[in-house]
Amino acid sequence: PGERWRGSSGAGHYGDFVNQIDAEVGRLVAALDASGLGSNTLLVFTSDNGAHWPPADIDRWGHASNLAWRGQKADIHEAGHRVPFLVRWTDVVDPNTVQDETICLTDLYATSLAVAGKEGERRTADAADLGGEDSVDLVPMLKTGDARALEAREGIVHHSLDGMFAIRVGDWKLVEGLGSGGFTAPRRTSPPETGPTVQLYDLATDPGETTNLAAKNPAEVARLQAILDRVRVAPRSVR
Repeated sequence: PGERWRGSSGAGHYGDFVNQIDAEVGRLVAALDASGLGSNTLLVFTSDNGAHWPPADIDRWGHASNLAWRGQKADIHEAGHRVPFLVRWTDVVDPNTVQDETICLTDLYATSLAVAGKEGERRTADAADLGGEDSVDLVPMLKTGDARALEAREGIVHHSLDGMFAIRVGDWKLVEGLGSGGFTAPRRTSPPETGPTVQLYDLATDPGETTNLAAKNPAEVARLQAILDRVRVAPRSVR
C-alpha cells in the first residue's frame, strides 16, 4: 500500500490495500460523474481470484476475508474462485439489484463488445480475430434480469495453481483429484484403496464443500466428467 495507507486498517498490508483501493475507486467514480460520463458508463468491480488469506490470518486479524468458503487463492475450492462482481451502470441497472446466476469473468469479453455496440461484429467475424469463445453477453441480464443467454454454457471450468481442474454445472461441482490443488495443505492426496479419486459437492446443500459425495453419486460424477472432457477438446465452451 501507499505510505498514506500503511497501518490504516488494523488488518496488515492486505487490509491497508483494501482501504486504498476503496478510496481510489471512489476517486474514479467521482471523476466519471464530474465528466458527465458516469450514468452511461458500465463500471465493474471484481477480482481475478479469492484472497490469499490462510487460517493464520483469520486468527491474527479476526477477519475471514473469504467468508465461510473453503480454501483461498490458488485453491480449487470455492474461496479460490468466488469473487465480488459489483456493477454500476446508472442508466441501465437499478440500484441494489441482486442476481443469483453463476457467471464467469470471461463473460466480460462478450459483455464489453455488446455495450460498445460490437456484438454483431463478434458473431460474424472469424473467432481467431475477435475471440470470446468462452464468453456470454450479460447485458440482457443486467438490463432486465433475463439470464437465458447463460444456458449456452454447459458449465464453468475452474483451474487451480498446480493444474487441478473442476467443473461447476448448476449446484454440482466435480473436482478432478483430491486435495486443494493450491496453497492450502494438503495440495494433493492419494486416494484410498477403495475410495473415490475425485471430489463431488452439492453446493446448494454444502456450500462449504465439507462432504465429498463422489462415492455415493457415480452417475453424477460420470455426467460432469463427460462435460469437462467435451470442453477440453471443443474449440469453444459456449454453444
